[in-house]
Amino acid sequence: MSISDRLKLMTQQYGTNSAMMLSKQPSSLDEDDNGVEVINPLQDYMMTATKLISDKEYVNRSLTEKKNLLQAQVDQKQSENEQQSNALWSKISALKYHFEIMEDEHSKAMTDYENQKAYLLQEINNKKSQIVQVKSQQIEPELFIWAQSLEDKLK
Repeated sequence: MSISDRLKLMTQQYGTNSAMMLSKQPSSLDEDDNGVEVINPLQDYMMTATKLISDKEYVNRSLTEKKNLLQAQVDQKQSENEQQSNALWSKISALKYHFEIMEDEHSKAMTDYENQKAYLLQEINNKKSQIVQVKSQQIEPELFIWAQSLEDKLK
């Protein structure tokens, strides 16, 4: 039988006022006819029960306060984690966008490079043809050597 059940039973048996008065008295000792202090079991039980109930209420309040504090800390940590996660996703998105732009620019640059290389090779071939014609006429053979070295460098 729990303490609260026992208190209810005592209140029913002895009345509300007597149970309240017994629980409010500072001591559970009574004097017998000879003036010797003896323990009043009902009063002692009521004092113990009242103290236990008050201790239980204190513990419950303390636990509730601690639970609320821990829940607030958990909520705050979750909020911080969510903010950090959002910031990281934002950075990832920005990096992905930047990477895509760089990839496009690289692709364009490579296309431009290939076009320029093809153009220069064509120019070299044109100059080579001209040089061959000139060489066949025995005019400036060093231009042929220069064109050949330039062609080798571009390859």
